[in-house]
Amino acid sequence: MGLPFSFDLRSRIAKAAEKISQTEVAKIFNVSRVTVGKYVRAARAGCDLKPKSGYQRGHSHKLDLEALRNYVEKNPTESLKQIGQALGIAPKTVHKGLRRLGITKKKISGVHRAG
Repeated sequence: MGLPFSFDLRSRIAKAAEKISQTEVAKIFNVSRVTVGKYVRAARAGCDLKPKSGYQRGHSHKLDLEALRNYVEKNPTESLKQIGQALGIAPKTVHKGLRRLGITKKKISGVHRAG
């Protein structure tokens, strides 16, 4: 996802659309006609043309690496699924956390091969 257009550009687009058609403005500024329409409607309504900020913070991280380390030290034979259930996270998240911590989990199988 790209960066939002600056306040200055939004203002210039809205002002230019007062004098010429929205389609021409879109071609001049190399933006979509829908974008020009949004800025014109916002300017006519008296809304602020400043881009929104602070909404692109990324997702929250549920994984507490110290809690994961402590749990694995106390329960070394549990599977990723069991660890995930105990900590309230997905097995894939457990795997990523263990990899970050440098801890490997060997799968313990009840079936041994002869040979």
